[in-house]
Amino acid sequence: MFIRIFWPTFYELKETQKINELFFQAGKGISIIGKTNKQIAKKLEKLVAKKDFEVIVGLFEILSILSESQDTIYINDEIYSLMQKDSKVDRLSEVFQYVNKNYKKNISLEEIAAVANMTRTSFCRMFRVKAKKNFVDYLHEIRISNACKLLLETDKSMSEIAYECGYKTASNFNKLFKKVKGITPSDFKNNAKVSFATDYKD
Repeated sequence: MFIRIFWPTFYELKETQKINELFFQAGKGISIIGKTNKQIAKKLEKLVAKKDFEVIVGLFEILSILSESQDTIYINDEIYSLMQKDSKVDRLSEVFQYVNKNYKKNISLEEIAAVANMTRTSFCRMFRVKAKKNFVDYLHEIRISNACKLLLETDKSMSEIAYECGYKTASNFNKLFKKVKGITPSDFKNNAKVSFATDYKD
């Protein structure tokens, strides 16, 4: 949950919807890469020298850039917006924690339903209503999110990363990575390298 620093109606304006979404997603932890990383770093340096209302204007400029950028990776795709005080959400909290600790292994619907102390059918229905997606898709998102970190931070092979993120074959990993991110793992890593190299040439 993010801290609201402006009046409530501010977040309902059409013009601020992308920034509002950025605040929401920031609860997952956002890693900024590529050209956007360098661009934001420069603007933050300039922001320190600004005064009075110029600081607010500079801040909005940075938020606007981040809300439009594709150079972002969610460190943790866990659905923080569901952390409310009711019994069903408490069950989901246990599910999220279990997945974060065990995403590397095969997690069956029966197993995860038992974590929530529910039947498989009841769990699937509850998860879809609360999370707006099915559990299998959520599990893949968690695995792919961790794969992105390994792709950016290590020199491990695709097969090694696939195995560490719960996939038995590189081909299945490639297929599901592209489904979630829209590009293959190799393209994702190569794009990050190109962006990084370009930044240091500028």
